[in-house]
Formats: sequence, C-alpha cells, structure tokens
Amino acid sequence: MTLVPWAILSRIAYAANGEIESVDDINIINEKVNNALDLASRTQQTADKILLQVNDILGISLDLWIYILLGICLFIILGMIFLLNQRANDNRIVNDKIRQLEGKIDKLERCIETFENEKNKTKTISVTTINKPTKEIFDYKTNNEFLGRNDANETLQNQNMNLVQKEFELKQSKKEQEDEFKELKMKYMDFVNKYNNLYRFSGYEAKQKRKTFEQDFNIRTFTCNNYEKRIDELSDIRESYSEPTFKDSGSDGVYWATFMKDNMYAVVPRFNITYENQLHEMAGMKEAFNSDYKNEGAYKYIKVIKPAFFSYLNGNWKLEEQGKLELRKQ
Repeated sequence: MTLVPWAILSRIAYAANGEIESVDDINIINEKVNNALDLASRTQQTADKILLQVNDILGISLDLWIYILLGICLFIILGMIFLLNQRANDNRIVNDKIRQLEGKIDKLERCIETFENEKNKTKTISVTTINKPTKEIFDYKTNNEFLGRNDANETLQNQNMNLVQKEFELKQSKKEQEDEFKELKMKYMDFVNKYNNLYRFSGYEAKQKRKTFEQDFNIRTFTCNNYEKRIDELSDIRESYSEPTFKDSGSDGVYWATFMKDNMYAVVPRFNITYENQLHEMAGMKEAFNSDYKNEGAYKYIKVIKPAFFSYLNGNWKLEEQGKLELRKQ
C-alpha cells in the first residue's frame, strides 16, 4: 500500500537534484503526491474492511470444516473396523474348509495305503503259491524220468499235481473271500453311519434327509407278518410261541433293508420308530437284534452298531445273522 508514495517521493528527490525546471512542475508533482496519498488511504481502508469480512467468513468455515473432518475420520474408522471383522470371518471360513480338506486327504491316504497293502499281498501270494510248486513239480518229473517212469510213479505224480492245484485254488478262494468281505463291510458300514446320522435332524429337515437316504440305498421294507398270532399265543400263557416270520410290506414296515450281494440284505429298524415292549417281544426285534433293551417304557433313539443280515426270496425274508443296537430314551 505504501509503494506509490515512496515512488513519488523518489521522483521528487530525483527532480531536486536538478531535473525540476519550473514552479509549475513542482505544483504538478505536489498535486500528484496528494492524490497518491489519498488513494493509498482509501485503499488501506478498503483492505481493512475486506480483512474483517474474510476473518468472519474464515471463523465460521473453520468450525464447520472441523465437524466435517471429524465425521469423515469417524466414518473411515468404522469402515476399517467392519473390513477387519469381515476379513476375520473370511479367515475362519477358509480355515474350516482347510480342515475339512485335510480330513478328506487323510481318508484318501489311508485308502491308498490299504490298496497298496492288498496289492503287495496279492503279489506275494502269486510268487509263493505258483512259482514254488511249479519248481517242485519240475524236480519231481526230472527225478522220475531219471529213475525210469512207471504207472505207479505217474499216478503219484498226478496226485501231487492235483494237490498243488487244489491248494492254490483254496488260497485264491480264501483271498477272494477276504477281499469280498472287506468290500461288503465297507458298504454296510456306510449304510449304518448314514442311518445313525439321521437322528441328528428333526422336523422338516429330518423328512428331507430320510427321503434322500431311502433313495440313495434303495430301501425295501418288510415286517413280522405273524405279529398278531404271536400276541394271541402269548395271551394264552403258553410256555412258548411261534418264531417270527417276515414278509414284504408297504411303507409301514418296521424293517429297512438295503441290498448287499446275491440275495443278502443289511437290515436296520425303520427310522424314527418308537422301540417299545411289543415291538421288542412280538415284532421280531429281539430275534433280529441283540440290544440293551429293558422293559422300562419307550426308546426314541436307536443307534445301530451292526446291521442284521437277511436273505430274500419271493417276498419272504429270513434272518441269517443277528445285528446289534444301542437304545436311548432321549
């Protein structure tokens, strides 16, 4: 604001050194100096007013900006907390899936190990039961040819060969039976485990799981068809009554069966059946299953330890091997 007066004064000083030619020039310069001073004063006043207004405006805006910035900071902090919490949940889900995959990998490794063991057993049998007897037969034939073969020796040789062949066939048959039994056991254990798992569900979900189970194992149902006859016999206070007989039935059958091999079926009690005294005594349950049943009311929960095995022919079911149950009221 003071640059203009200083410039004019400098001009006067310069003129005083010999540049002023007349009094008019001095008057002109003096007038310009006064005008400049008036302009500077008015400019100073205007600037002061502007500064006051700016200070008022900035004072109001500063408080407003402080609140806005505080709100933005709070929003950012809440957003970071939400993202961190979401990430922690995602990590838990991923860890659960990793544990499930590790469990499946362990099962697969055990299956591979079992397969390798069975494979090695098969190789061992093929070497010990085939190659060695063949060598013994060759030595025997060589000795007989060297000594001179006759009818008695030839008969003895044939008998030995038959014995070796039968021994080999017996071992092979035993091996096949063992493999078949292992496969059968894995199949019925899967059936039993999934049946027991049904009791974890209730209501609508239990109905859906039951329907899926029946479809997966192609469930067939049957019942004790001389149930009422056995009750009548018991009411007559007989010393003994008829053995239970089993026939095909509709969906109300008390036994569930799934196919195993040939005409053999694995059998369990119908899901959600109430296990009580008449079912145990008269409907064939105590004959089909060994259980911890006590005549103390009804049992709602059934755990199958081992299924019973029934053979099937033309609508008739015959108990071949007893199963085992654990009963629970609640």
